[in-house]
Amino acid sequence: MPFRVEEMSFKQGQEMTFTGKTKSGASSFSINIGHDSDNYALHFNPRFSHEHIVCNSLLDTHLRP
Repeated sequence: MPFRVEEMSFKQGQEMTFTGKTKSGASSFSINIGHDSDNYALHFNPRFSHEHIVCNSLLDTHLRP
């Protein structure tokens, strides 16, 4: 279920908390925080089936570690 928040002011040093449940059998989910769909300051993607978490950023459609 996509959820989108726009025009949110977020400054360095502030904290953000997410709380939720995944659907039974879900293999992953992602949270993207950024200016638009081509620029993410943070891409957070736990992958349950591989038992790891992917964290990176996206700048002008290019992934950054």
